[in-house]
Amino acid sequence: MQAPPAGVLSLPVAAAAQSWPEVFDPLTLRTFNLTIDPADWETIRFDTSNEIEVPAQFWADDESPLLVSVRRKSSRALPSEANPVKIGLKIDINELVDGQLWRGLAKLSLENAGDIPALYEGMAWQLHQRTASAGGPEAYPALANWVRVTINGEYVGVYTNVEQRDTQFLRNRGIRVSGKSWLYEIDDIDQWALESGDPHSPTFRALCYQPFAPAPKGKNRVAACQVPNDATLETTLDGLIEMDAMLAQGAVDAFADNPMRCSRMARISSSRTSITAA
Repeated sequence: MQAPPAGVLSLPVAAAAQSWPEVFDPLTLRTFNLTIDPADWETIRFDTSNEIEVPAQFWADDESPLLVSVRRKSSRALPSEANPVKIGLKIDINELVDGQLWRGLAKLSLENAGDIPALYEGMAWQLHQRTASAGGPEAYPALANWVRVTINGEYVGVYTNVEQRDTQFLRNRGIRVSGKSWLYEIDDIDQWALESGDPHSPTFRALCYQPFAPAPKGKNRVAACQVPNDATLETTLDGLIEMDAMLAQGAVDAFADNPMRCSRMARISSSRTSITAA
């Protein structure tokens, strides 16, 4: 098949010389294998609380198995919740074996395409990588690709393999500094949770007014405060927000959320590579 345009599906130059980014090479379709006790598998595939964790053996391709913990992720099961064959999966590498890493990673996050088609989601992450340079030195998008998944020897389908944004994410990029680096998860437009770092960052505490929301969950909650006047906003926001990075991310999100553009992008990509998504 015709090769994709240079750089459209590729690893960042800074990451290509390291080992962990190879897990997310978009031109390599690996097979992730899990062996789970059948009773445990029945438990987690019907677990809509997404909190039950069970032990499993995990390995990629022809590697040796590792003892890991697995739970269901929050996403719509396929083909249905009544018959949840393909569910989102979170694989915790070091939950049961302290300090254990797999290729420099502590967790794996596998998206099942229940909410977003796997090809669309994977390509959106590739676009974020392509625009990272426009966001400046503070732009650190996650890596992602596609993987085949088998459970107890049965092929389940193709998943989007998205790099977990956690403390290990910061360490792998050399930006984890105790007391000086923080990572937040945004579940919704006003649902913030502190994932790495303690306590909250000075910037997070300063942006305690609308449209920036206080953390409604997790430890060290931050109370809401009054919106400053226009003059104060003009002088302070530039130092608190990496505007280039935020605008670059917003542009990619707007492009990827457009169904017509995303469909065209997916058709072009699928015609130029051998990767397909179920």
